[in-house]
Amino acid sequence: MIDHHDDLQELRDQLKLHQARLEEAQAVANMGSWETDLETLQTTWSLQTHRIFGTDPATFQPSHLSFLEFVHPADRQAVDEAFRSSHKDATPSTIEHRLLLPDGQLKTVEERWQTFFDQEGRAVRAVGVCQEISQRKAAQEALLRNETMLRIAGRFARMGGWEVDLESATVWWSEETCSIHEAPPGTSPGLQEALEYYAPEHRERVRSLVQATIFHGLGLDFEAELITATGKRVWVRAVGEAVRDAQG
Repeated sequence: MIDHHDDLQELRDQLKLHQARLEEAQAVANMGSWETDLETLQTTWSLQTHRIFGTDPATFQPSHLSFLEFVHPADRQAVDEAFRSSHKDATPSTIEHRLLLPDGQLKTVEERWQTFFDQEGRAVRAVGVCQEISQRKAAQEALLRNETMLRIAGRFARMGGWEVDLESATVWWSEETCSIHEAPPGTSPGLQEALEYYAPEHRERVRSLVQATIFHGLGLDFEAELITATGKRVWVRAVGEAVRDAQG
């Protein structure tokens, strides 16, 4: 005799375990899931989505309209338009926007979702994920500020950065280094071409010093005269060091 009750209970236990593991994974990634009924605009949020929005799943019933109230006023129209325009086809959609929570807390999230259609071709539901990226966004903005400050400082000090990729033998120049060489921004010469900017009487010494850094790890620090792209002679100081991988 088959006990269907035991089979059903085992299935329920497996489902609970799967749900618990999914919630744990979402908490680790700070990523919640959601699903919206496109006829009623009622929405289901996972536990992590409620955490991101600071809502109580026992008392808060999400919908597309209540979701929009959490979106920063400056981003709200763009988010709503992106969501509604995504109902035209099943192409996955992505948008990054800010949340302004009732307590004044500001968060940045990335939404990814896809629209699903019934057999008659009607858009019936949207399924997606919401990931908080506040820390990543803050790090990106801080990096941008630092790069801006470094670029301004380099411009005033006439100090530029450079990097040599030894595998491709290409050289990266910062904006100010390009300016010093009177070369267009974004110029990325080959190593040999970069060395040829130095005046002929300095070229061999510079080349041997660069090779000593590459092959022997010696610090690079020299002064030499280079000839810019327009033919102007300028004295520069170059300072650098070799960066080695785990194999040396």
